[in-house]
Amino acid sequence: MYEIISVLLAVYNPNLVWLEELLRSVNQQSFQNYELIIMDDCSEIQIFHKIKQIAASTIDPKKDVYVYRSSKNEGTNQTFQKLIQYARGGYIAFCDQDDIWEKEKLEILATAIKKQHSVMAYSDMSVIDQNGRIVYTSLKKMRKRLQFLQGEHVTAGYMAQNCTAGCSMLIRKDVLKRIPPFHEQICYDHWTAAFASAYGRISFIAKPLMRYRRHANNQTGFMNKITGKQDYYQLRVLPMCILLNAIKKQGIHFKQEREVTAFAMARKNKQALRIWKYRKFCKKYAYFDLLLIYLPDQWAVRLFRLLRERQQKAWDHL
Repeated sequence: MYEIISVLLAVYNPNLVWLEELLRSVNQQSFQNYELIIMDDCSEIQIFHKIKQIAASTIDPKKDVYVYRSSKNEGTNQTFQKLIQYARGGYIAFCDQDDIWEKEKLEILATAIKKQHSVMAYSDMSVIDQNGRIVYTSLKKMRKRLQFLQGEHVTAGYMAQNCTAGCSMLIRKDVLKRIPPFHEQICYDHWTAAFASAYGRISFIAKPLMRYRRHANNQTGFMNKITGKQDYYQLRVLPMCILLNAIKKQGIHFKQEREVTAFAMARKNKQALRIWKYRKFCKKYAYFDLLLIYLPDQWAVRLFRLLRERQQKAWDHL
């Protein structure tokens, strides 16, 4: 017998057509023992009323559906933090406002946690464009270097980078309650996955269980919000140190802790030889760190501009 799943949906001025598509896919889940809790992050009041109307018209009226609105805009992390407090289920499923779930998403993830005695399960995703057309059948086809982590003792891997999208995960609520409040500098899904991996087994489903909608307003992307070296160190280097310190404060120790900590400190202190020595933990960041150490500031600004333009073109062609 499976416990109830709390589906937590954070919204902010959503595309209403996409929101309706998402909610219809939630309503059509093969696993029906769920509640839906929606938190609007202070959208325009007219939009909030439309969100409530769409939820009422798309979700089975027999379901427990709750819709709340924040008094001020606080961002994704704080919105999900609030939603967790309302959840009654034994499992938590985070939900984004513009994706589409495959019919068996909740059922497959819940079964994986039960059968493998895991603390969290997540899946691959297909990628769709703004019109719902599938452009990649797997996230790995869009992110060539992506490595999905699974099993036990994978915390070191999560310290350097995240491979688990919040919208693809299902986590036990008792485990989530042990995780400290989300940090403002680290995305909630990375924070959750890293801590969860320290508490037990992580299950991964190679099958895409949702359609991730890629568009210009997505908050993800390697170059997102980065214009120069200072931004890069603030957004791509320091979060690793913050996460390690948070893990340490909880009294958690993990395999390769010493080595991954040395890598983090080498990145923070711009120590080229030590970055090279421990590059195995994240070659993408290690090589980029080494480049920036020797690249003049003005050239770095131009490089980031070029990379952002290339990223934007990739989004525009989806």
